[in-house]
Formats: sequence, C-alpha cells, structure tokens
Amino acid sequence: MKCLLEECRAEDIKFYFSTPNYEMKIDKFTDIISFEKALEISQIISDIKDKLQGKLVFGAIPFDINESGKLYITDSWETNSVPFKERANVDTAVTDNNYPIKKEYIPSCEHYKEMVEKGVECINKGKLSKLVLSRGVKFQFPKNIDVTPILQCLYSHNPAGYTYFLKKESGKYVVGASPEMLVSKRGNYVYSNPLAGSRQRGKNQEEDLKFSKELNNSSKDLIEHNFVVEDIVRKLSHICKTVSFSEKPELLSTEQLWHLSTKIEGELINSNSTVFDAALSVYPTPAICGVPQSNAYEKIRELEGSSRGIFTGIIGWCDENGDGDWAIAIRGAEIDKDSIFIRAGAGIVQKSVAQEELEETEIKFRTMLRGLNLGEI
Repeated sequence: MKCLLEECRAEDIKFYFSTPNYEMKIDKFTDIISFEKALEISQIISDIKDKLQGKLVFGAIPFDINESGKLYITDSWETNSVPFKERANVDTAVTDNNYPIKKEYIPSCEHYKEMVEKGVECINKGKLSKLVLSRGVKFQFPKNIDVTPILQCLYSHNPAGYTYFLKKESGKYVVGASPEMLVSKRGNYVYSNPLAGSRQRGKNQEEDLKFSKELNNSSKDLIEHNFVVEDIVRKLSHICKTVSFSEKPELLSTEQLWHLSTKIEGELINSNSTVFDAALSVYPTPAICGVPQSNAYEKIRELEGSSRGIFTGIIGWCDENGDGDWAIAIRGAEIDKDSIFIRAGAGIVQKSVAQEELEETEIKFRTMLRGLNLGEI
C-alpha cells in the first residue's frame, strides 16, 4: 500500500499526520477558527457543532494556553488506514539543506545551564516540584529550505510515533516527529500515553541494554515520570467514570532515546465530550511544563524569556463526532524560507545536574538534524 507522502510536495499540502495505525493528509481548508485563549476552543466547537457535519477540524495549539491561535476546518481529507509497517517505503530524497551559513544557540549553552541551576534552586525552595526548560538552535541556509525531503525523512524514521506537518498562513512550516500522544478519543473512551524520563540509545547492543536498565532504575527519572502520570490521571478523573493505567512504566524506544512510558485509558462521563475537552482538561502536562502548573508557567516565562509558540503545544485533528488525536509538538522545528529553528527541552527535578540536562537537549535535537542531513552539531 502506498504512503500518502509518496507522490506529493510539502508546499502543496496544508496538514499531514501519521501514526503507527494510519496517516492523514489535507490539501486545503474551507474556514478558520480563531481563538484568543486555548481554553475557549471547547466552547467554540460546541457552538458550531451543527456546522461541522461532514467536516474536520485540524491544526496546532500553542504551549501557552493564554496565547491566541487558529484552527482550520476542511471538508476534504485523505486517510490511509494501513498500519505503518504495511505501507510502502517512501523513497527519501537526499536533502541538500546541509550547508548552513550560520548557527546560533538560543540561549547559549552556558546560559541554559544557568537556567537549569536556577530551576533547581527554585525546586529546593519548595516553589516547584518539577520544571521543564527548553532551548533552541537556529540555522540559516544560503537558499530556501526544501521541506519535502525533511518530512519524508522524519516519517521514514518514526514508525512508532506521530509525524506531523502544518503549513501556517504566514507561509512558515511546522514539522516534526513526536514520540508522544497527549490524547486520543474514540467513542466514549480516551487514551493518553505520557513519556517522561529518558536516556540516549547505546552505540551497540550491550551499551543500549545498559542505558535502558539505568533508566528503568533511575529514581530521578521515575519521580519525573510519576509526576506526569499522577497529574494526567487526576485531571482525567474529572471527566471520566473510570481511569486505568499500569502501576509501573514500560520502556519505549525511538531511534535516539529510551523513554519511560505509561498507557492511560478512561471512560468519559459525558458521551458528548470531544477530543478537545479531553486534551484541554489534561494540557499542559508536567512532561512539558512542570508542577505546579501555574508556578511552572511563570518560571518558564521568566527563564526562557520568549514564547515557545507551537513547540510543546499540541497538534492534531477532531472529526464531526468529536473523535481525534492530538500529539505533543516536540522533536520538531519551524521552517521559514532559508532558516530553521529547532527546539528541545529537559525535565528539571531536585536531582538534576545542569550539564546532563544540556546533553539531553542535544540528543533530542538529533531527530530534526537527521531530517536536515546535518548529523551532529
């Protein structure tokens, strides 16, 4: 079975979303939903429900739930329900985007380590239990970036995750290969699969096994993971009759990282609830923000100093029945003509070491660097 990316150019499509079980492509939109704050979305969707028959809502929601944004409505989309492993391979073109003329870390490595130390200090004072801090790297190229081979490469290397693409009205592209589904809804059931706590993959089988065992037995990472699971379970309990999850996290692997993973399932109280209701009830999670949420938001604004935009926001779709999937917008980048901005974050807890958290962000950069054919930076 062909992949939907096999015979298309990124500039000709509006939205693409791939999961282990299906892929979706949208070429155009018919209307726009503007919102001042993310928490308005559920009510907006409820108000226009009758107008959404036979249509689909898609797009991305920024990390900061107080930021404005746009979602899109379409009456035409293409879905391929063949699992990833049964789809034809995409012949990935070798991108020639690998000659940057400028590279800039935002913030610098030393500044980021200072941010981590300030975060740990705040945790030690009892103001926070966990804080997620991000940093970025911006590349400029001598000509406009060809997005198609980047998207194809990310897709080819992400069989167990969620490859995403969105062309914004500004002409900028958001593209990435997230390993993490925030919320999926089908009928009266919602599912979440938080990832928190990670280790890099080993260079050989022996080292790989060693790193996976280290992660599985790391008190620092288990604490970080439990923060996330407990938070999502607590929030889902407000909209679900029952919520079930495994007591001990499993190990999940991507090409670059080992993750601690827990699958959560809930049965909704209200059969009219949409995937937006579920997603916005648990978002943002401690995996991308911190604990407690309000204090973490404030500290992130103070230390990072600029808006994250869609990074660590959510991206996905919702159909006329309220079903849909929304993934965390991580392991991605924003592409604007001849420049690309890649961002990555690390979870800071009491036992965090600044240099180790810096190195974690470097590892997370690699997903997009592969797509750019840049290798190490």
